[in-house]
Amino acid sequence: AFSARRRKWFVSIAAIAVAVLILETAATALQAATAIAVNTAPWHLALALLAVTVLVGEINFRQLLQVVWRMRARNAQALLAQVVADNFAGIVVIDDRERIRASSHAAARMLGYPHGLAGSTMSRVLPPPLVAKVHELFGRPERENQGRIEGIVELPREGGETRVLEYVVTLSRVDRPAAADRRDPKTRRIACLTFTDVTEKRAAEAQIERMARFDTLTELPNRNYLVEELRTVLANGDPIRRLCAIVCFDLDGFKNVNDTLGHNNGDLLLREVAARAASLLPSGALVARLGGDEFAAILRGKDADRLAISYAERVVRNISEPFQINGHQIIIAASAGVALADSKDAAPDDVLKRADVALYRAKSSGGNGLVTFEPQMLEPVAKRQRLEVELWQAFERKEFEVWYQPQVNLADGRMTGVEALLRWRHPQRGAVLPDEFIPVAEANGLIERLGQWVLETACLEATNWPARIRLSVNVSSVQFSRSDMVKVVSRALVMSGLAPSRLDLEITESLFLQASEKVHSDLGELRSLGVGIALDDFGTGYSSLSYINKFPINKIKLDKSFVSGLPTKAGAAAIVRAVSALAKDLGIRLNAEGVETQEQAVFLRLLSVDEGQGFLYGHAQSAADTVRLLTGRDRVVVPLRA
Repeated sequence: AFSARRRKWFVSIAAIAVAVLILETAATALQAATAIAVNTAPWHLALALLAVTVLVGEINFRQLLQVVWRMRARNAQALLAQVVADNFAGIVVIDDRERIRASSHAAARMLGYPHGLAGSTMSRVLPPPLVAKVHELFGRPERENQGRIEGIVELPREGGETRVLEYVVTLSRVDRPAAADRRDPKTRRIACLTFTDVTEKRAAEAQIERMARFDTLTELPNRNYLVEELRTVLANGDPIRRLCAIVCFDLDGFKNVNDTLGHNNGDLLLREVAARAASLLPSGALVARLGGDEFAAILRGKDADRLAISYAERVVRNISEPFQINGHQIIIAASAGVALADSKDAAPDDVLKRADVALYRAKSSGGNGLVTFEPQMLEPVAKRQRLEVELWQAFERKEFEVWYQPQVNLADGRMTGVEALLRWRHPQRGAVLPDEFIPVAEANGLIERLGQWVLETACLEATNWPARIRLSVNVSSVQFSRSDMVKVVSRALVMSGLAPSRLDLEITESLFLQASEKVHSDLGELRSLGVGIALDDFGTGYSSLSYINKFPINKIKLDKSFVSGLPTKAGAAAIVRAVSALAKDLGIRLNAEGVETQEQAVFLRLLSVDEGQGFLYGHAQSAADTVRLLTGRDRVVVPLRA
């Protein structure tokens, strides 16, 4: 025991533990060797008491009491600080060393210190008139411990305006607790400054001015601010200072966030993106929100191009990190375009246009990357503009054609229908693929007239086919949302005389994402007419089963990406098997697109898929060739082998 007191407590405890183990081991060995049982309990008890003695000797009860007192003092201070901080008025508590001990959030906000005032000196954060009033109170003799000064002070602001504060300063004496630090004086004096801002009208006017130059959602500068700043930079007489670069960036697939999680979560995501983009800015740079999910930054100086590329890379990389929004983990990518402005004659809109062209190139290349502007990038923009003009001219000149691809019953190989596909015969360029001109037609408004023409032409030609042949016509989601599809379809059926039961309208799930009452109502009316509704490209988007249950769908078209993996890929086979079982249980026909081999056709038939469509049964062909096919070998297009 004496030895234990001369050593550190943890060494003594370890020695006692070792002694316990040795004692018990020795007793066990003795009993095993001589059959003599040694009662070790008293020894263990003695060693336990020794351990307790060692531990108790290490406890400093005086320090323990001080710790308890300090904890109580901190709790009381925290409570008072919270009461002060949450007060609606401006409150600043100052000790006689001119340190700010506590402040309300309202005071920090009114004085322009959003991160709080606590810990600063009053001369650093308080306006000089208020500092003078506090000094006046502290300068009174110590016997006049209680005092009060009140009044109104006008504080100058930038632009010649003033802020009017109504204030009260009180002085109090605080006794030092008995357990406090002996270095503190026995009594201390505390000044409490309380003030309110009575310039609401002027604050409102300033807010209106700010709203004209800053984005209210993200608190970043807006387009107006950015253009003004860019115009100022480009007008600088110094060639070096006139150099600047623009970085335009936006989010890839931001619309999906709004559609799936709601606009509120989309707004919160934009705030987080803005905060990340602002935190990455180098010194002297500016980032602004142009609108929607598009942002732009200005970087200046002779190294502006290098800084801009570095900033764009960091923005793209940083935004790809997950966001946590209201319990949702959002993973989204960004694309960026960089353009250098080095000409005094360059207009702000021209520079922004170049950066936007580079951004568009980055997005069209797959997104999640950056592209630096090059002059030749303007050619695709000009080409798209020419394409828009040529599309309208092609429609007027009747350069479009409707071709048809066979659809086959997999059970017996009989042709059951065709899908109408649009083709454009350009007089100089030849055949132009729909993937190239359909998005342009959707953007410039031609898709409504073009889609109506395709529907009417296909219905009219289908009347010359056998009655058992169904017609499938694709309908763009843009066309569906902008047009009165019930009226358009009814007009095509009446004009052609085609039975409604022979017509299927193929739509994609992007139409369902709009989730409008008009879409639901129009689909219901079309089904009541007898027209079929087919869900095209199933499996490429969200493929929500709620669509099948909510909307009147009577056919599913399985995307060709699943068919191409058959029969070797187990995952593709499992998906096809599951979709087939689901369709059968719901009484919905299932069509498999992209069938190219006999093995795929046999495997799909074994999985109870109803229809097949692809190069195995024929490419898209003209109306005349389709008629010859239907009047010739339409009974069995491709013989099926077991």
